[in-house]
This record gives sequence, structure tokens and C-alpha cells, in this order.
Amino acid sequence: MNNKHLIMKTKKTSERVCVIICNWNKREFLLKCLDSVYRSSYGDFDVVVVDNASGDGSVEAVRGAFPRVNVLENQQNLGGAGGFNAGLRYAIESRKYAAAWLLDNDVTVDPRCLEELVLELGRCGQNAVVGSLILRMDSPGTLQELGAFIDKKTFNRVAHKRDCSLNEILPVPILVDYVPACSLLVDIEKLKQVGLMDEGYFLYFDDVEWCTRFIKAGYRVLAVPLARVWHHEGGRNKTANLPVYYTWRNYLHFFLHYLTDPVEIRAFIEKYITDTLAALYVTRLLGKMNAHQTILWAIGDAVRGIRGKAGGNRALPLDKEPFGRFFYNDFKRLKIIGEAFDFYTQFEKFLERVSPSTPVEYYSPGCQRELPQDIRARVISRPMEALDRDTGGEDILVFCKHILTAPNPHEQEFRTLLENNNNRVFYLDRYSNFYRGYAAMQEEREKYRRELQHALAVYSPMLNDMFERKSGK
Repeated sequence: MNNKHLIMKTKKTSERVCVIICNWNKREFLLKCLDSVYRSSYGDFDVVVVDNASGDGSVEAVRGAFPRVNVLENQQNLGGAGGFNAGLRYAIESRKYAAAWLLDNDVTVDPRCLEELVLELGRCGQNAVVGSLILRMDSPGTLQELGAFIDKKTFNRVAHKRDCSLNEILPVPILVDYVPACSLLVDIEKLKQVGLMDEGYFLYFDDVEWCTRFIKAGYRVLAVPLARVWHHEGGRNKTANLPVYYTWRNYLHFFLHYLTDPVEIRAFIEKYITDTLAALYVTRLLGKMNAHQTILWAIGDAVRGIRGKAGGNRALPLDKEPFGRFFYNDFKRLKIIGEAFDFYTQFEKFLERVSPSTPVEYYSPGCQRELPQDIRARVISRPMEALDRDTGGEDILVFCKHILTAPNPHEQEFRTLLENNNNRVFYLDRYSNFYRGYAAMQEEREKYRRELQHALAVYSPMLNDMFERKSGK
């Protein structure tokens, strides 16, 4: 379709795109991002870098290497939402752009990415936001995300695709609940109707909430497989607990703002209490006291309605690596009871601590297909049915979505095997929690269940009151 259909029912004739890159102290990534943007096949664009008071020379480097770039300097760090909003205000006030392309500073873009996004945005008058297929920078053929959904049963954000091969993706755009702002093209006219990002989020959930508003206004949000970027994905290598703070705080605010159905509200309250207690319980159990305190702060601030940038005392450093006192170096042969391999961020670091001479066998229903390509050479993949059910003297690693609340679905099936190996059984979940001992794990899960019943009785009425006050009842 001709790009003239990009903007519907507007006097504008321009098809020009304002590229907006939000930056904070990532000079080298930013320069690589800009270099890739200027290699785009779609040439009708201007670039704006919004700098959130960086101290690493980012502004000077951009002006020296890319004099065409318009640099907007914020006097303080306004977060992702505040930074992007500064660029969006510029684009709107300029009155010469049909769309704005939001980019994280740590992405590089495929030459055809912008062209594909522009084509898809203009394909239908109800399209308001289109986002890219996002690949991992450290594994260029592996997906980080292709849009995402909000699961109203689990109240989780669920990536449409993650950690799978690019070869498994069909080249067909899909309707999603949101696309991340690390590569997002938005229609300027529809943006004027819906409004800018909510800066109260600062980081995390800002793009989720924004896309939700577009959908509630009757517009469509799509993920475009042919529009590709590579993302550094700093969350895999975070160095501070602030992401934990913003995630837990903004999670409650988002659902508090958007849930209206009484059945969904009751389900969310139970889920929120279950998840927060599990996080507090396991961080205390594993000695992650900085993370523990951060979650307490996040919950307290969310309940009190505190938003925006976190106070300075909220920036606690990461706790020590998750393996701690539970790891030993006497593995003779390690067997892994796997599941869908999705975002096990510490597994590669775990393997680094296991002797290269130790055989590592990964057992799962999906076998080899589930493992990221960069660790397949280290791990022998086998079908689940090949795993012995009752042998002793084995070292066993069990993957769980969460070690307390979401055990591996095959644990009961291999209960005898786990009991026989008791203290040589280890657990690793998606939140980098690591624990040792089958009997000890069962005891902790039972203790958690007892505490959960008490927490539900005490805190459910309080959260229900919050929802009622929000709705004005």
C-alpha cells in the first residue's frame, strides 16, 4: 500500500518520521544505534536524541559524530517515559511529522526496519502503534520478543515469542496488547488523541499502559516480524535493584488503574498477595536482603500512591550471586529436569561454575529445540522419557518458573528420583533463585503455604478497599 495512507483524515501531507532515541549514560551503544539508523532504507526522517542528563560524554560524542542529530538535553534523568515524552512533544510541535519512531539507545536496527514499520502503520486506518521483532544482541538469531500480551488469568505480561529461533517466526504481523518502546512507531495524529506516556511510571509498564490506552480508544497495536532490531537487553545483566523496585511498584498501579470487573479484581488481589509474599519469602530465605528491602519499599510506595522517580535511598546494589552457600563443585554428571526454556538468566553463569569435563544432560519434552543456540554445545539434550525415575547418587538441577509457587510440572512424576538424591537436588527459577535439597525445598514450600493463608486473610480486604476507593464506591 502507498505510504500516503499513513495518516488518515488529516490535512498533513508529510510522511516524515521523527526518530526519537532516549539516552542515559550509554554513549557507545548510542553511537552504534545512530549509525544503524542512518543506514535505513527509508530515508524520510529526522533524528532527535533526548539525553537524560548523562555524565559519560554522550551529548558531545553525538554532536561530534552526527551533527545532523537534534540533541535535547534534560537537566535531570526523567526516565524512559519522561525522555520519550520530551521527544514526542518536539515532534508534535514541529507539525511536520506523520509518525514518531521510539528507540532504546542500546538497539541496532535492520536497514529495512523503519520501512517495514511505516508500511504496516499505513496499512489500516485503525493502526496506531507498530513494533519490531526484537532479537538478542548476544545471540543474533534468537528472539527476545515479538510483541506481548497481558494475561487476565495470571496477570502476567507474556511475550508472544521468546528465546526461540528466528526460523520459527512467520512473516505475518500480529495484533498484540503492547509492543515495547525499544522500537515502536506511533501515529502522531492518534497520539494527539490518546496522549503522551504516563511519566509517573518512570521506567517499566510505561509502554504497556500507553498501548493499553490506544487499544481502549479503539485503535490497533501490532508486532511486525519483518521490522527487526537487535537489543542489548540490559535486564539480563542488571547491576542494581532499581528495576525490581519499578517493576513491583508499577505492576500494582497498572492493574489498580485498569481493572474494573469484580471477578478480575478478586483474582488479581489473590495473585498480587501470592506473588509478593513469595518474593519476600524467597529473598529472605536466600539472604538477598537488598532485594527483600527493595520489594518492601516498592509495595509500600505503590499502596501510598507514590510515583515518578524513586528516591535516592531506593537504589540498593544487587545482592551477591544467587548460588551462594548452595553450590558445590563436586558434580560428576549433572542431569537437568527442564521445562519451556524461557528467560533462565542465571543458567549460563551456573554452567560456567561447572567443570567443563562434567557431562550435562538436559531432559525436557521439547528437547533440543528449547535451548538457546549459544549453550547447546555445552548441554546434551534428551527427551524426558529417557530420564531414569529412581536412580541414586545423581546430581540433578530442576528448572522451575518459581521455586515456591510454580514448581516444575514433572516433579511429581520424578518424585522417587528426587527423594533418592535429596541433598544433590538443586532448584533454579526464572527469577535467579537457587536452592539445594529436595526435602528442604518441600518443607519451605509448606511453610510458605501456611504464611500465604494468613497473608490473604489480612491483606485481601485492604487491597479490595483500594480498588473501591479508586472506583469511587
